[in-house]
Amino acid sequence: MGFVRFRMTSSSVSEAVKNLAVSALVQALLMIAVAFPITFLVAQRFTRPIKTLAKAAESVGAGTLDVDMPPMDDRNDEFGDLNRSFHGMVEALKESRNRLERAQQRNVQAAKMVAVDKLANGVAHEINNPLASILGFAQLGKQKLSRFKGETIERDEIAFLDRYLGFVETEAMRCGQIISRMLRFTLSPEQQMMPTDVNQQVEQFIRMNINQLAQSGVTPELRLGDSLPKIDAEVISLLRVFNQVLSNAIKAMPGGGTLRVSTFTKQESPEAPFTNVVVEIQDTGHGIPSEIVDKVFDPFFTTGEPGRGTGLGLYVTYQIIKQHGADIEIVSQEGEGTTVTMTFPVPMPPVLVTGEDLDDTNKPAEEV
Repeated sequence: MGFVRFRMTSSSVSEAVKNLAVSALVQALLMIAVAFPITFLVAQRFTRPIKTLAKAAESVGAGTLDVDMPPMDDRNDEFGDLNRSFHGMVEALKESRNRLERAQQRNVQAAKMVAVDKLANGVAHEINNPLASILGFAQLGKQKLSRFKGETIERDEIAFLDRYLGFVETEAMRCGQIISRMLRFTLSPEQQMMPTDVNQQVEQFIRMNINQLAQSGVTPELRLGDSLPKIDAEVISLLRVFNQVLSNAIKAMPGGGTLRVSTFTKQESPEAPFTNVVVEIQDTGHGIPSEIVDKVFDPFFTTGEPGRGTGLGLYVTYQIIKQHGADIEIVSQEGEGTTVTMTFPVPMPPVLVTGEDLDDTNKPAEEV
């Protein structure tokens, strides 16, 4: 029986193992070299449209519908379908926004027409009465004069005509007053807003009207807050607002009463970065009926007797308050009085950027 003997030295085994390891390493490197760019290209093909879509969706969420997102008409996979659906959604949103803007424009135009119609009706109603009186007195005076052609006019007839002409003058002045009050609102000259101390203006307003308050039996009571921030206001217009509120309060207290004026600060919310200054004027008058309290700011609305007042006072007051970026609210209870609350915004202080801040912006971000 024969046999075969193989003899392998340790050096030959080591050499074979080494060659095998080198071959495996080379094959692995070749596979990595081929697989990496393929993997990168595949990943880019999938991640790039996702990133683009996410960025476009973020822009749409912020209200920008003109997004820079190229279409993927050449792709028939899920990403192409998603891209086309997204573009369709954006176009639908654009159309909806356009329809909404057109509807808003129509509503604004309709509101303007309603306001103009209401204003025109109010003007016609307010001016028609004094014009009718002027016309009537002028016709009577003309008839009187027609009797005295070539004759001497007696004293009592002159007095009669003088009285009629006085009526004409009074009614004509009333028409002029209505027009001037309207122009005071419609003509909007540039108001010179300046930092204004509300407490100082309230005190001045009370001093200016102290005699009128005393004659009406009204006692002023001031509750002024300490260290109030200044507001941006046009002083003359601000005093006009205070005087209008005072006038209404005095009318509501024919037997006298108390006029309480308070000032204080108020924040919209604990997180709000700014403060409001509030002026509150409260009377102890007869109050305003609940069914008309919402109409007091309407033009030509008045509860006074016909021929007394134009009903433009609180309307102009409301417009002045809005021109100041402020709010006005009236709360009233019949038999208990009325409270008028005016809320003025405090301007934000300017942010000063120092050289150190600029240097900090140029510093490289720290590594985390």
